[in-house]
Amino acid sequence: QSSERHEIQNSSFTGNSAPGATAILIDEFDDTTNILIHGNCQFIDNGKFVNGDITDVIVSSAKKFSILDSSFKFSNPSSKSPRAIKILKQATIKNTFFSNVNGNYGENQGTAVYIPDEAGPITIDDCIFSDCGNNCGSNNAAIFIGSGESIQISNSKFNFSSFVFSNKHFT
Repeated sequence: QSSERHEIQNSSFTGNSAPGATAILIDEFDDTTNILIHGNCQFIDNGKFVNGDITDVIVSSAKKFSILDSSFKFSNPSSKSPRAIKILKQATIKNTFFSNVNGNYGENQGTAVYIPDEAGPITIDDCIFSDCGNNCGSNNAAIFIGSGESIQISNSKFNFSSFVFSNKHFT
């Protein structure tokens, strides 16, 4: 079975506010689909936090999702922002910068990266989280990890950001 690959590169997504996934929704792909976002893609001030609803800048249910050399930035650190990435299957996030990603969504939510129970394996490498997940309520953080499959975080920096581990399966 051959693999289908889709790429987004050198692109900017600014001020988008679609419901659910404000910039990119990767939904209902089969088990052979690979998505690659790379080459200085920028996600700036996307989404709105309205009536307590959580929105995400990117939602991925692709079999293999990778985002490399990209950034997520919100101008107003005190406002509630949407989550940056919600991963539903497996993913690699590498050399990506997250800035001012904060929101209060209730308990057990991620602000920059949300990894629910069914996701994995996940690799986060060489990323920077700056001012993410702060003052966001109980068990909210820059990265929230459910009880999904193998999660590996390496060579990443958390500057003025909170972090929640709730997974017993770290590699």
